[in-house]
Amino acid sequence: MKSFAQPPLLDTIENLILQGHLVPLRDFQALMGWTSSRSVARALVAQRIFAMDVEGQPYFPAFFADAIYSRRHLAAVTKQLGDLPGGAKLQFFGSRKGSLNGQTPLEALAAGWLETILRLAAAYAES
Repeated sequence: MKSFAQPPLLDTIENLILQGHLVPLRDFQALMGWTSSRSVARALVAQRIFAMDVEGQPYFPAFFADAIYSRRHLAAVTKQLGDLPGGAKLQFFGSRKGSLNGQTPLEALAAGWLETILRLAAAYAES
């Protein structure tokens, strides 16, 4: 499987789609190994994942399916980000932060910094 450990998340939406970093529903469902779109819908409602609306269609970050990350950790951070729009959540995961020694939250999650990322996500959601 292609790794999304260091996606250029601050690129244009079109480029993220072309590069496979944002994928449509069917592709996302397959990447996650889920048998129905109902699984995706339940995860969205529970705020374990998020999507971005692109021309009326949901597109999902492929990093949710990357084995370098714990799905449980990604879900916890996504839930901590609450009702923020998908674009804001994507920006959170992909922006380098001084408080993370210049790493993105995704890179820090891969390194096991869950508690730190959860605190940052809570502050980001409140701002």
